[in-house]
Amino acid sequence: MADQDGSRRVQRAADPLGTSSSTGMFAFVGHAVKAWSEARRRAREEEHHYNRALREARIIADLSRAMNGLAVENIRRYD
Repeated sequence: MADQDGSRRVQRAADPLGTSSSTGMFAFVGHAVKAWSEARRRAREEEHHYNRALREARIIADLSRAMNGLAVENIRRYD
């Protein structure tokens, strides 16, 4: 119910702008909210993996081996 009241207030505030402007505004806000939600989800996921890597030495070892392998490959390309 509270969401409906809030959206009605926003719609009333946008009415003087015209229907197409308010529709565009709602689309923009909806897109911004989705993008923000996706960014927050990715940040939580990255933090989870980072914290797990701090606890598990095996992950750090795997990353280290992978990075060393990439460095060796990069050096070989320039020889």
